[in-house]
Amino acid sequence: MMDTNVISRLRRLGYGVRRSPSGEARAGHGGRGARPGSRSRLLPEAEQGAEAAVFSCGWSLEADRRYDFAGDTRGPEPWILLQYTLSGAGELARDKATWRCDPGSLLVLPMPDSHRYRVAPGATWEFAYASLRGAAPRRAAARLLAARGPVVAVPPDHALVQGLLTLVAEVLAKETFTPHGLSERAYGLAMRLLECADAGDSLPSLVLPPPYTDLPHWCRSRLEGLDVAALAAHCQLSREHFSRHFRHICGISPGRFLSDLRQTVALTTLRAGGTPAQAMRAAGRRSVVGLQRALRRRLGWAPALR
Repeated sequence: MMDTNVISRLRRLGYGVRRSPSGEARAGHGGRGARPGSRSRLLPEAEQGAEAAVFSCGWSLEADRRYDFAGDTRGPEPWILLQYTLSGAGELARDKATWRCDPGSLLVLPMPDSHRYRVAPGATWEFAYASLRGAAPRRAAARLLAARGPVVAVPPDHALVQGLLTLVAEVLAKETFTPHGLSERAYGLAMRLLECADAGDSLPSLVLPPPYTDLPHWCRSRLEGLDVAALAAHCQLSREHFSRHFRHICGISPGRFLSDLRQTVALTTLRAGGTPAQAMRAAGRRSVVGLQRALRRRLGWAPALR
């Protein structure tokens, strides 16, 4: 479950600094009908460890299409953005694909980079974020991007989300941090990113943009024998039209999507204590050896399945 106490605290801290033109303090709640607002804090980096550092945190509720950032205009120094959606929706364009950042999704972006993120059309976007520098966050983000993509559905009770939201709330409350303490928190977030990258189906394998958002859920119970033609038929399109449209919208081929989903389901089954045969059947694979080879191609290693 989402820690509502942390979210409420973030909103109080965010709205606590908003003022009307007359100087009157504002208060409110996130979500539909809330007044836009934001609060952020820059943190000193000089004495933090070079391996991992956090240099800014914030909470924001955006409703203006002027909230629109290009990743190649965020400065020349490399850094990582972690942005978790609390309510509303954002939109990311990257690698000729578009992702929707719905509640419960984590946006992970390297800077500088060729992408653009903004408020989704007709929506508000409430989120908490942290900006990280250092070798550990960069390595972890690169691994997560390769394994899961830039928008990952992360359960709200996951250690990564809890760590991120708690850090943001404490920073905005101007709690005292030592440089080593901040560096330790940044390093902890990097380690949680690595857990997400390697977690298999403890997180959904892909967050697909509309109109394919529900496709992973539909596929999971019928992976045996499932192919691109069946996906096309489910979407009421010809195979050729479906393949072109899916690649254009999602940035990967339907075949790659099915392969990734099968490997994710198999890895989840194994990590939950299932046998190799159970993992093979859950993933719709025909042999344990073929499953092991597929996992090795994807992860660079494979669990012992024999």
